[in-house]
Amino acid sequence: TSAGTGGTISPSSRQVNSGSTTTFYINANNGYSINSVTGCNGYLSGNTYHTGAINSNCSVYASFIQNQPTTYTVTATAGNGGYISPSLTIVNSGSTTTFYVSANNGYSINSVSGCNGSLSGNTYTTGPIYSNCTIYSTFTANEQNNEPTVTTKAATNIDEESATLNGSVDSNGGSNVEAWFEWGTNSNYSNHTNHINYGSTSGTNFDYDLEGLDSDETYYFRAVAQNNNGQKVYGNQKTFTTDEDNNNNNNDEPDVTTYSATDIESDSATLRGYVDTNGESTRRWFEWGTRSGSLYSETDKSSRSTSSRNFEDSIDGLNPNTTYYFRAVAENNNGTDYGNTLSFRTKSGSQVDDCSFETCAPTAVTTMATNIGQTSARLNGLAIVNNNNSTYVSGYFEYGRTQNLGNMTTNKNIGNNQTNAYFESVFNLASNTTYYYRAVVTNEYGTSVGSIVSFRTGNPITYTNTATNTNTVYRNVTVVSNTNDNVGNSRPSLVLLSVNQNRGNEILMRGDIVEYIVNYKNVSSRNLRDIVLQISIPKELEFMETSRGYFSTENSTVVVNIGYLNPQEEGSVRVTVRVTTDAQIGKIVVVTANLAYTIIDNNTQEEVFAYAKNTIEDRGTIQLGALAFLFGNGFLPNSILGWLLLILLIILIILAVRRAYYGPRTVFIPQNIDKDHI
Repeated sequence: TSAGTGGTISPSSRQVNSGSTTTFYINANNGYSINSVTGCNGYLSGNTYHTGAINSNCSVYASFIQNQPTTYTVTATAGNGGYISPSLTIVNSGSTTTFYVSANNGYSINSVSGCNGSLSGNTYTTGPIYSNCTIYSTFTANEQNNEPTVTTKAATNIDEESATLNGSVDSNGGSNVEAWFEWGTNSNYSNHTNHINYGSTSGTNFDYDLEGLDSDETYYFRAVAQNNNGQKVYGNQKTFTTDEDNNNNNNDEPDVTTYSATDIESDSATLRGYVDTNGESTRRWFEWGTRSGSLYSETDKSSRSTSSRNFEDSIDGLNPNTTYYFRAVAENNNGTDYGNTLSFRTKSGSQVDDCSFETCAPTAVTTMATNIGQTSARLNGLAIVNNNNSTYVSGYFEYGRTQNLGNMTTNKNIGNNQTNAYFESVFNLASNTTYYYRAVVTNEYGTSVGSIVSFRTGNPITYTNTATNTNTVYRNVTVVSNTNDNVGNSRPSLVLLSVNQNRGNEILMRGDIVEYIVNYKNVSSRNLRDIVLQISIPKELEFMETSRGYFSTENSTVVVNIGYLNPQEEGSVRVTVRVTTDAQIGKIVVVTANLAYTIIDNNTQEEVFAYAKNTIEDRGTIQLGALAFLFGNGFLPNSILGWLLLILLIILIILAVRRAYYGPRTVFIPQNIDKDHI
């Protein structure tokens, strides 16, 4: 027997008795079919060739024909903690293909199976594919190896020969964290206390009682922590001095913060602040004056209290149109603390309040949460003020497990720039739980709340995007820098991000159609993946279309899954919106872009954000803009060109009145004069 290319015939020969018959098995290789089998007067049935009666030597020959290529689909799925790419590919029958498998930060690859393949490093290679098949990848969580955080707190219970050292420690997801104190009569810290294991604490206060100290001696100390990987961290250095006369001074001074002034009139204002008494009976008051270095006036400071709270006091008898400086002050038996010095300007007697339409009120923008741990997170926000009045803005965050929120951080002064970024870390959260939060900012002209966004605590550290239901780990944050009053672009880290609008005009009018362009570029030499861009649209702008991605009506956000960015690769997304016809006049609107990405070579994940802000105006207001340019807000001009036009207008009015009064020139002719002799 003999077989052509593409198959076999077996056995290769047989010996049979004269007049007998025999059979042979014909097999086509993968990708081939039986074309014909001839010889020995036989016939083919299925894969078996039956000869006729054999009366002499003869041969059987089989030929094969190649099939048309057949393709199959190979799909890939990934469990929680990593990804496999691509998610689907088409291959020819008999061919192999490869997939890239990677674990997220804090995870390792557990197993990859399916399609008769094998894993080498991060590459999974299938066997020859002859049917549709699926690859499955699973991942396991690593033990957290984050560096712990330790804080040195003020010493208490200070006596002639004893004192209590205080500190706090957070494992930040690690395990077997130990904490102790180093102390001595100088910063060489010649002594240390016992090491105490606090396990996987999410924030624990600890202390140690020292005895046998020398009286009237200054001691130096700091808190220290170390995790099971040997990562050691140190708290800041503090000191205390033992008593000479056993007065049991615990050296716990108050902490005071100055807030922006409110209710500012031509002759009065309300000063505000916050004091943390640290449990001691504390007086609180304000110092103020017309020079920042000479705050000689004081409010009443006769009352005492142990409660930590906001406080305020009104001052009057002020001069109109004058800048005043002030600061909050608090004092107890252990010392005095001074808040930061702020300022305000009183109104003039005839002043028209330019902020009557809340144009001086701040705008709150809630940005993405970062540093999310099992029981903690950092909340981020922006306060934007569309006015140059240098009014200080304070801000805080509201947060909770539902969109009703219910909790708030401390209200703190965050600056007097036109754009103020601020943040606050929150602790003692429940693990593996979704939290909602929003930014709140306020000044003397009003209060603004940002949109409600969410994040999810857990192990590993995750951020939950409510629009896409995908988990992405964030480690580092690149905030924005102001390139002008209306645009904030990300500082170049690995990705440069910017938001601009095609009109080039900060003013938007009701009914306008505006296109925002979000540009991004990988300005590094590193490859990036898992790139997700989110563009937040304020309620005053009605979404129309986007060049890429999709629009989530739930939180008014455009979501674009960019995927990968090679070094120096760039792109853009265009979003078209319409200004609503009922948008508030004078309202500041902010379009914010957040871009999250993963660095492939080390699985570090970062984010950047940028924004563009505009002000809503009415068309009538814009039409009056030319006159306002020449004449200002009042009747008299505020420029040379305005005065020249006013003088020209007065001359034209005088000429018109003179002509109307005297009329055209005429000659009177008496009736008794001969007209022919005139």
